[in-house]
Amino acid sequence: MRAGRRPPRAAAATALLLVMPAALLLAGTAAARDAPGNSTILHIAHINDVHNRIEETSTTSAACGPEQREAGLCLGGWARIATAVDWARKAAKKEKAAGFLFLDVGDQFDGTLWDIVYKGQATARLQNIVKPDAMTLGNHEFSFPPKVLAEYIKKLKAPMLGACNVDASKEPELQALLKKWAVFKFGPYKVATLGWLSPDTSFLQLEAENITFNEVVPSVKKCIKELKAEHPDVDLIIGMSHTGYNYDLATAKAVPELDIILGGHSHSYLNNGNTTGPIFDMTKGANAEDCYKLGACDMPVGLFPTMITGKVCSGGAGGAKEAAGPEGAASCRIKTVPVVQAYYASKYLGHVKIDIPTKRLVSQRPMLLGGAKSSNPVPEDPSILKVIKEMAGPVAKLRDRTAGESNVTLIGGNPGRQGETNFGDYVADLFVRAGQELTDFEEKYGLVKIGILTGGNIRSDVDKGDVTYGEVLTAMPFGNTFAIKAATGAQLRSALARGISDLANNAGRFPQISGLRMWHRGTKLLGVELLNPDGSTSPLEDGKSYNVASSTYTLSGGDDYSEFAKAPYLFPSGPAMEQLMMDDLQRAAPNSIKVPDPAKERRVINCAMPYVDCANEKLFGPCCRD
Repeated sequence: MRAGRRPPRAAAATALLLVMPAALLLAGTAAARDAPGNSTILHIAHINDVHNRIEETSTTSAACGPEQREAGLCLGGWARIATAVDWARKAAKKEKAAGFLFLDVGDQFDGTLWDIVYKGQATARLQNIVKPDAMTLGNHEFSFPPKVLAEYIKKLKAPMLGACNVDASKEPELQALLKKWAVFKFGPYKVATLGWLSPDTSFLQLEAENITFNEVVPSVKKCIKELKAEHPDVDLIIGMSHTGYNYDLATAKAVPELDIILGGHSHSYLNNGNTTGPIFDMTKGANAEDCYKLGACDMPVGLFPTMITGKVCSGGAGGAKEAAGPEGAASCRIKTVPVVQAYYASKYLGHVKIDIPTKRLVSQRPMLLGGAKSSNPVPEDPSILKVIKEMAGPVAKLRDRTAGESNVTLIGGNPGRQGETNFGDYVADLFVRAGQELTDFEEKYGLVKIGILTGGNIRSDVDKGDVTYGEVLTAMPFGNTFAIKAATGAQLRSALARGISDLANNAGRFPQISGLRMWHRGTKLLGVELLNPDGSTSPLEDGKSYNVASSTYTLSGGDDYSEFAKAPYLFPSGPAMEQLMMDDLQRAAPNSIKVPDPAKERRVINCAMPYVDCANEKLFGPCCRD
């Protein structure tokens, strides 16, 4: 199964897409785009990677339960996005700003049962109420067949960008629905937004197999050249990039003609001053110094904005000079490009103010869309809640529907924080299988043989027998997506040692693994080896690189797996963990899914346990030599 594949969706008719190369000039509403007075400031509100969080979520971006709702801890969701965008619009109007834009940087699809029921139609309905001015495609918009994407785009009133690096000439079903750019007029100023997405979408998503995703930098440079040819008087160019934070930094360096990049795809939390906070759970008595440790705030991976400095050059052979210089010589100037991103799952709304003539940011912040017990409470818009309630019935019914069958009880919760479980083995195997079935991944990066997750990712058992969608979501509620990084043997060894470092506190970091065997006594790691399909083991070499499939949470350093945060992504974001399981249940039906038996697997061997038999040197040798 390739990432993004949904067996039940595969029967849907295949559609075709053709990119419309021409720019789109939007007249818009007077309230949004007329420049009052002589103001030069443009307000931009932006979101990315909402991943179908129609309703409010828990602090971990999972479904919000009754207890959390009662405690005032639920946050995000479209009702809060609506409120925050309304606040930003009113602030722009009050300040008599030159204009306001609300921009969506992609990946509205995938993450909850709402998309399985509505296939983007519920999202489009809510978006049309909140009124984004433009959206760019994310890779997850290709999780469904192109016909579904076409219907979503046709319902959406905002222009859909993404064509700067897409060759979709073999997919005519979506002809004229995908744009390279949108241009807005604010009084005397002309502002353009360009859209592009990850070239890896070709193997990230099954339903993109007939579309070519070209390399970003040359594509964006070409797009800007075409934009300026059609709109030579453009004053500001906004890049809407669904490629990931590190890629955006490289693009900002390579294409300084961009004036700002609004990012997505990597689910990167950025904050002013690279500090923790704001606090989304005030009930824990947390402050800025200890909130991350207490699980009450997010830890940023970079600055909001991250400023990238480059050179903009013109003139030279055949070029127009930007400043006086020797005949035929290029003229260059230093330029900084701000890069921002608003995390994921509707937890934050980015809000920046940029001076159009000087292209300088004058204000910027990520706004927490918090609940009542957060440091930034944002009330839910009643009109949006009413619409959500009207659509919620079929979603509730699906939660009770059978997805498939298991012939054993899958053990989750606390046992996975102390030792190997069948549920942990099963999900780690799903990670490996998903990686092995990615289109062209093996040819490009090599085979995926290692899967890792932490025991805390699995919150409850799934009983033997019929398994419902709701049970899967209860067991794995976080919406963490599947990803792959290249980690060295030394990083793997260090990460696994950290995974067993807090057994006394029943920490959620305990490792559940596939393709590895490890031995430990308490918090002491005694050995790690590669576990081969035939049950034999091979040395794990410290200096060698291995493809590791896990969740974006773990690979970003979650549960203190900080070693993985330093490793490069090979595949930054695929289906959510729970979706991998739902797909496997459906694929196996009417038979049971295949669940490993830890007593036979012995992937994580606790040398203090009575099952250790030193007569079996092959299996228990590291225990007996310690």
